[in-house]
Amino acid sequence: MTAQPVAEAPSSAGQSARKPRILSISAPPPVHHEKIEPAVSPKGELPPTVPRSQFARIRTWVKYGMTLSQVAQLYGVDVGEIERCLRSG
Repeated sequence: MTAQPVAEAPSSAGQSARKPRILSISAPPPVHHEKIEPAVSPKGELPPTVPRSQFARIRTWVKYGMTLSQVAQLYGVDVGEIERCLRSG
């Protein structure tokens, strides 16, 4: 086998060297952290309660196997509130 010469790329002597493309990055705008006050003071709020109309439903759920914590989670109240509903209903 005979080696064949590799063709070289034509030189561009007349053209200037290619400059790399560099994009400048602008700084992001400053972030302001403001403290947001709640619209209503949590000190004056009463804890959530279960309406009396739901007491029978709660008793039925507990009777058929739902735990007190599951019922409390459903209504968004403490387990003690569910126990109170069962006692007074």
